[in-house]
Amino acid sequence: MRSLAGKNVLITGGLGFIGSNLAIRLLSDGARVAVCDAMIEGYGGNFANVREVVHDLDIHISDVRDEEEMAGLVEGRDVVFHLAAQVSHVLSLSDPYPDIDINIKGTERLRQYGWSRRDYSEVEGRNSRMDELQAAVLRAKLPLLEADNGRRREIAERYDDAFSRLPLAMLRRRPGSLPAPHLYPVRTPARDELARHLSSRGVETAIHYPVPLHFQQRGTSTEGLRIPSSFSGANRRRTARLHETGTIRRPRA
Repeated sequence: MRSLAGKNVLITGGLGFIGSNLAIRLLSDGARVAVCDAMIEGYGGNFANVREVVHDLDIHISDVRDEEEMAGLVEGRDVVFHLAAQVSHVLSLSDPYPDIDINIKGTERLRQYGWSRRDYSEVEGRNSRMDELQAAVLRAKLPLLEADNGRRREIAERYDDAFSRLPLAMLRRRPGSLPAPHLYPVRTPARDELARHLSSRGVETAIHYPVPLHFQQRGTSTEGLRIPSSFSGANRRRTARLHETGTIRRPRA
């Protein structure tokens, strides 16, 4: 494990066997460590696990299902080790709902922007969705990165040319930059009509993003705030994906 000396670390489920040993190791490496644990009976949390370092730890008795509490604990951390889980096989069979609440909902919110549903952040989260299998695949694809990015630019340039005479606002390339577009966003007042038109011809699009950041639940206060570009983008933007393996063809009639 790479050194996390000086880093601000949070460990959920940090009073269990694995979490506590991780906390002890990180403290010995010079990290600043906070642990949180709901101390649910039968789940393994035990203060005895950290008795030797209890005065060096920032300990919180918190449940990952408590959105407000977790938002405060996650904020400002350099690294989060998420080990809190419902692990009883017997309970999973008799009552699966704790599994859903703890192992799925709590984990997903921490991993993906704090989303409770797509594009809506209820707690502060991160973009941390890569598992070991994805990492292995991407490592194998890394030698193809330059060629794939070149293909994306080629497709985007064809779109630029094709759409240049349409009433669409497109992203302007910054002089001297070399983009690697994986999305192709456009702006139009007729966003929904455009989406229906493209969908009828087999072209998938999405909105990135429908709610401006400062209106998310974990955003800043909006009182007296005027950010017209954010409002305009949220109301007019529509995005198509750019796949480097895609072919350039006419939509079906």
